[in-house]
Amino acid sequence: MKKNPVIQIVLTAMLLAAFSAFAQPKVQLSATPDKPQAASEKSPPIPKDFHDEIVQLLDLIGSKSLAMQYSEAFNRMEIGRLKSQDPQFPQKEIDAVKEETGRFMAEKLPELIERLVPVYARHFTREEVRELIAFYKTPIGAKTIRELPLIASESLGVGNYWGKGVSPELQGRINARLQKDGYQKPKAPAAPPSPPEKK
Repeated sequence: MKKNPVIQIVLTAMLLAAFSAFAQPKVQLSATPDKPQAASEKSPPIPKDFHDEIVQLLDLIGSKSLAMQYSEAFNRMEIGRLKSQDPQFPQKEIDAVKEETGRFMAEKLPELIERLVPVYARHFTREEVRELIAFYKTPIGAKTIRELPLIASESLGVGNYWGKGVSPELQGRINARLQKDGYQKPKAPAAPPSPPEKK
């Protein structure tokens, strides 16, 4: 039976969620934004129809929720900054910061989408984008969109617990392999002698 490439993509995404969720579970913002990938600067022009289909796909898979994640990250950063300046920063102003951040992100979301379009165009053909759109419009596709964030969140706990459990076993196997290969850990340099006590 021929495999459906869309289903393969979705299943791969679900598998990656289980292993990568604990690595970057939340959006993190740095003070100095990274320069976009050089390839994006050399991307050929994207036909309007293809561009619009990618925008449609991004809307289906939750570009608005991505903006909300960034909004929450900005809120944490800005409220933390303001509270560091004023420990008594009032709740009324905290609510105002959240409201203004929400408005700001709603205004800036189209800019984010435009930056994401070339990324998707580099990794998916137009036919694949169409297949993804068709899939995400089905009941199972819609459920996949709803459930993947939950799966990623739950995978964070599972992955962390599993990692802590297997880490000692892995360390033991590595140490045994190094010992078998004759590796000897360098001795720590001797501590310098203590200065003589003044009388």
